[in-house]
Amino acid sequence: DPDAKPQAKVRFVRCYHCYHTFRTAPMAQSLTCPACYKHVRVDDIVIDDQRHCPKLETAGTIFVRRRAKLSVRTLTAGMGLEVLGELAAGSVSAGRVYLGPRVTWQGDCTAGSVNLDPAAQIAGGRFKIDPKLLGTASSPKLSITHKHSISHKHSSASDPHG
Repeated sequence: DPDAKPQAKVRFVRCYHCYHTFRTAPMAQSLTCPACYKHVRVDDIVIDDQRHCPKLETAGTIFVRRRAKLSVRTLTAGMGLEVLGELAAGSVSAGRVYLGPRVTWQGDCTAGSVNLDPAAQIAGGRFKIDPKLLGTASSPKLSITHKHSISHKHSSASDPHG
C-alpha cells in the first residue's frame, strides 16, 4: 500500500536503576525511565581503544572490541556487555554478558546470564547470576560455549568480531 506509513524502528533498553525494559528510538542518547523517572543513558557504547574511567553506564549494551582495553571502577550495562578485548573492573552489572575467546577479565560481575568462551582468561573476580538483571522472571544461566549471546550489530560483515 503506497499510502501506508513506514514502521518506526525501535530498540529495547533496560533501566539500570529499576531494571524496567522499555522501547526507545534507535538514535536516542539519554532519556527518563518511564517506570522510575530517573535519567538514564540509553545509547550503546563501543570501546575500541584504551580507556580508563571511574564509571561507565548505559541502559543499552557496552562492547569492548578486540585489542581494546577498558579499566573502570564501576560498569553498568542494562542490556548487556560483550568483551572481546581486556576488561579490568571493580564491579560489573549487566543483563547478559559474553566473554570472547581472547578476553582477559579481572573484576566482579553480577549478570542475568553469562556466556563465556572456553578460551577466555579470568584473572580474578566473583561471578553472580541474578535473573532480575534480565528484566524477566527467567532462570539463571551460566554457559560456556562458542556462540554469542549478544548481537554483533556494530561488527563489520567480513569480521564478526570487529
